[in-house]
Amino acid sequence: RYVVGITWIALNILYYSELGKYNGWDLQNDAGAIPEFYNDSSDFTGLGLYDRYLIIHKLENTYLLDGTASDTTTWAIEPRSNYSCESQQSFSSANNGYYIYSSMIGGILPLMQRTVYNASYQGLEISTKIKDSFEKLNNAELSKIFIVYHPRKKYMMFYMPILDGNGSNTCYIYDILTK
Repeated sequence: RYVVGITWIALNILYYSELGKYNGWDLQNDAGAIPEFYNDSSDFTGLGLYDRYLIIHKLENTYLLDGTASDTTTWAIEPRSNYSCESQQSFSSANNGYYIYSSMIGGILPLMQRTVYNASYQGLEISTKIKDSFEKLNNAELSKIFIVYHPRKKYMMFYMPILDGNGSNTCYIYDILTK
């Protein structure tokens, strides 16, 4: 069964509606709210999709919502990582991985990566060779970071705001095949 749905955030609470109507809930057709979890009252910074999970990015942590159960009372939210991203566009699902830029480590890492043995393995930082260049990052504009994945060419472009320019004026390209 395929269902159109919508999720949104209001007053730091995550809401969902199976019908996709934010103003016309019908609890019979599955709608509701997911209150604070794990005593984490920090702000949401992004919502992403990977495999069967909704990735919930909060200011300092990342959580996985497994919503595959038909009964919403059995949905599970689990802590995933102490790393998170700064904005809705600073992550990308690409080539069996879920990549983020995290200011906590000052770099780019696969928050989740599919391996032969594990569908959600957290990989090592991929930006260690260029870590020095992130010192010039404009930390006041981290919300302007965005990632674009080019599936045919197998690379990701990380557009970042550097101090000596306007907007996201520098692009770092990560070639997935050659690393």
